[in-house]
Amino acid sequence: ARYQYVKKSAVYLRGEYLSDPNGVITGSLNFGEKVMGTTVGVEIKPYKNISFSIEGRVLQSDNNIFKEGNYRVNQRYEGIFCFDISF
Repeated sequence: ARYQYVKKSAVYLRGEYLSDPNGVITGSLNFGEKVMGTTVGVEIKPYKNISFSIEGRVLQSDNNIFKEGNYRVNQRYEGIFCFDISF
């Protein structure tokens, strides 16, 4: 979902879901039944060919597949900053 609250800015929300019980896509990675994710972000487009976005993302798996320090956990948190130029 995306909502453009002013002409050059927008907020967005994205959901992700992956289920691969036979390992066709993930191969030997045993993530369990599913991996789910949620992303929330803000995009600013000051010019037609330039945009900035900041987003936060949470991924969650049935099994402990994400590495955090010396441990494996079932959740991963990400912060992402993007600068895009198109031509």
